[in-house]
Amino acid sequence: MLQKSVEHQERTPPTSKPSAALPDAPRRSPEESAALLTNCMREGDSEAMLFVRTLGLLADVHGINDIARACGGLSADALRRELSGQRAPSLQTVVKVLRAMDLRFRVRPS
Repeated sequence: MLQKSVEHQERTPPTSKPSAALPDAPRRSPEESAALLTNCMREGDSEAMLFVRTLGLLADVHGINDIARACGGLSADALRRELSGQRAPSLQTVVKVLRAMDLRFRVRPS
């Protein structure tokens, strides 16, 4: 009987779509997330969308549904599209996603 319940759990679809790039990724601490995003910013202007795609992957790992709600009621799918790297998201969206993940956007002199 125990085996049947385990098999059923394996076939039950997840409630939110996992990220294709990080299928079983553990939730990142704010410090780990900040380090990943900071490294993306160091890559330079030519890799600006790297930051956006990484933010999208981290949002998936942190729980895209909760983050989308914190961003003013966006759907998870709309937020995924916004952070896919296909186009530049608004600064407002980026700041809201960062805040939902307990991060802050900061600018400092180089």
